Amino acid sequence: MYKLVAVLVHIGSGPNRGHYVSIVQSNGKWVLFDDEVAEVIDEEIIFRCFGQQQSQGNPQSSETGYLLFYDSEKTSDENST
Repeated sequence: MYKLVAVLVHIGSGPNRGHYVSIVQSNGKWVLFDDEVAEVIDEEIIFRCFGQQQSQGNPQSSETGYLLFYDSEKTSDENST
């Protein structure tokens, strides 16, 4: 089993235009890092970052999970050995 622990998100219209932010799980909370700003966010915001196109403003702009980081979790069978 694997658990999502971080996401690098691209916000913009293409790989050469836009901005990158990271969302990291720390001490059971999700934290958004955007340049010098760090803020705790709701987990549901992460799932909005998987290729959804913006419906307002620039239709070419999107928030896309660019890199996803996972950590392996031991199963109960692995814990007993």
